[in-house]
Amino acid sequence: MKTLLRTSLAAAALFATAPLFAQTSDFPGASDFPEIQRPTNAIAIGAMRIDMDEFVIPTGPVERSGSPRAGKSVTAQGSIDYLAYSGSTTTSSLATYTGLATQVRAHGFKEIYSCARTTCGSAFTLDELLGQPVIASIHTGNWGHYMINSLNATNDDSRYGVFQKEGVYFLLLASLSPGEHAGALIIRIANPPQPPILQSAAAAGPVGDSPAQPATNAAGQSLRSKARGWLSHVQ
Repeated sequence: MKTLLRTSLAAAALFATAPLFAQTSDFPGASDFPEIQRPTNAIAIGAMRIDMDEFVIPTGPVERSGSPRAGKSVTAQGSIDYLAYSGSTTTSSLATYTGLATQVRAHGFKEIYSCARTTCGSAFTLDELLGQPVIASIHTGNWGHYMINSLNATNDDSRYGVFQKEGVYFLLLASLSPGEHAGALIIRIANPPQPPILQSAAAAGPVGDSPAQPATNAAGQSLRSKARGWLSHVQ
């Protein structure tokens, strides 16, 4: 039974990685945060905006047990902006994270929590917890696949930090799976709300997509993402 389940999940994982990474232009409507220059040679592969809501910020290890959720945390309210990037296949999670963290520190933000790899608990679960909302928000094109492959580190090679300055938080996540493009996810929670970095609420598919291409199924993406994480822990 276990072998059959592993085979089924392996097939799902292979399906998740099927689209080739050929995109060279940014996610429609997305722009960089004013405080943070994107990683070298990276493109924006996903973005989402919520005008005002609560956000549970993980400030401790996140373990894998059932649905991903934060353990130790702080809750902030404000506008919420997500922005995901994909870079080269040779850029380490350390290099990506250090580059982003250096920039937010230069703007006066103080680190209130950070972790790397195993000190994050299950880094893959943390990746899923932070990245799944923006992945699930996209219903056209291959953007969701790009984010799954870049952000969900199947080998737990992720680094994460929380930075605060007055009513603004920046959450920085850098991930790298073997053979995949280096991923980065930046989340900003701001009170009072700050201007959005996503100018188009309805993003089109990647350049060259056929209008007849089926819309991305968010639930299917979530299943494939979880399958890849499960396979990395069942040997």
